Amino acid sequence: MNFKSRCGTAAGLGFLLIAMPLYFVCAAVLHQLGFGSPFSPIQRILSNPASAHIFNVISPIFFVAALVLAFVVNGAAISSIKMEQENGEFMPVIAVKRKIWNLTVMVASLALLGLLATYAFLENFSHRGV
Repeated sequence: MNFKSRCGTAAGLGFLLIAMPLYFVCAAVLHQLGFGSPFSPIQRILSNPASAHIFNVISPIFFVAALVLAFVVNGAAISSIKMEQENGEFMPVIAVKRKIWNLTVMVASLALLGLLATYAFLENFSHRGV
């Protein structure tokens, strides 16, 4: 597989991996703003206590794993590490290709991870008035 198709495949896989976390974050934001229809499929799952518990346990693991995998796959597709010898010493040389779709997936993955981490922190450690 040549370099160009490897980058395209990684970007396509990355977009597939970030699709569900992106949908969830967008649906949650739209739900908070009063637009409930994108959140309706998720709301149906959360209305049943048994399925809500399963969703609440599995979804964070799935979302974080998908985002990390998308970042790693795309980072590996556009970067290379070589060892070069200079003045008798070995030095690592890291090269990164500027492939816009791969970089887009990487930035989107980091942004979504940041949003989810911020949400988890605020949801679990916010001050609750009693």
